[in-house]
Amino acid sequence: MLFFRYSEGVFGFILGVSKDYYIAEEVVQNVFILLWKKRTLLDKTRSLKSLLFSMAHNEMISLFRKQKSEHTKRENFYAAFPSELSEETEYEIEFKNLRELVDQAINTLPEKRQEIYRLSKEHGLSNKEISERLSISLKTVENQMTAARRTLRSYINFFDF
Repeated sequence: MLFFRYSEGVFGFILGVSKDYYIAEEVVQNVFILLWKKRTLLDKTRSLKSLLFSMAHNEMISLFRKQKSEHTKRENFYAAFPSELSEETEYEIEFKNLRELVDQAINTLPEKRQEIYRLSKEHGLSNKEISERLSISLKTVENQMTAARRTLRSYINFFDF
């Protein structure tokens, strides 16, 4: 009952501070879990609403400190191995992973749609050139490209990349 009564207010407060929906969600959950764990120690004379907002404020500070600490640890780690682990290497790995994901997504397309997509994106042909080469209408090429992009977008979003 307390969660349903106060969670929106606490969520709005944290969202205003953090500007991040997921952080706000996490903090609200942590506050109510902590409230439950410490329920026997609560001061009955103190306003529950002010207690929740104080707990949320403290939880935010704790979260920011934790993030700062993790960031510092990561920087120190990369500094210890500058030649082996660089930011550029990290981007290269991420790009390679994204490229593999796109290739997997392309391979899920129906054969004809896959061919049309590859002719466009990998060989640089225009829709008109593709329609002439495959002896299909320009509208069919456009529809297949639209469907291919929709499928690829869905596939990549599914893997949260």
